[in-house]
Amino acid sequence: MKRSREHTLGALVDRWTKKAAIDLNAARTLLSMECDDYFAPAFHSQQAAEKYLKALLTLRQIPFGKTHDIGKLIMEARIERGEKTMLWSARRLTRYAVAFRYPSRRLVKISDAVKAVKLADGIARYVKDQINGRDTLWNGNKNSGKGDH
Repeated sequence: MKRSREHTLGALVDRWTKKAAIDLNAARTLLSMECDDYFAPAFHSQQAAEKYLKALLTLRQIPFGKTHDIGKLIMEARIERGEKTMLWSARRLTRYAVAFRYPSRRLVKISDAVKAVKLADGIARYVKDQINGRDTLWNGNKNSGKGDH
């Protein structure tokens, strides 16, 4: 039996969101560890945001290349102007994709890692609401149903 395009698309979106949820859970768990450098929760926050945005791009059938750039993914996702402004602060997660994973003098403070998790949580909420056909604002409030899905 051949799968429909919608079923295949839905399965791919689901795989992206499951991987993203694993990264976000890892970030939250790693925040509870005591250490000098909180690069790991910041890295997993970036990974979660990236995967959630790739799920949204997949849902909207917008092709994307290999990138870790959260700002670029937000732009490619054709997010409405007001929502893009709210999500745009998450672009700072991009710095955690590569640079902080390798030994350097720069450490990630716990306060920065906490902010990274919050930003990834915001992306996750937005994307999940878009997948479920609901408009959402960065703070999680629902709109009256206006907007394109």
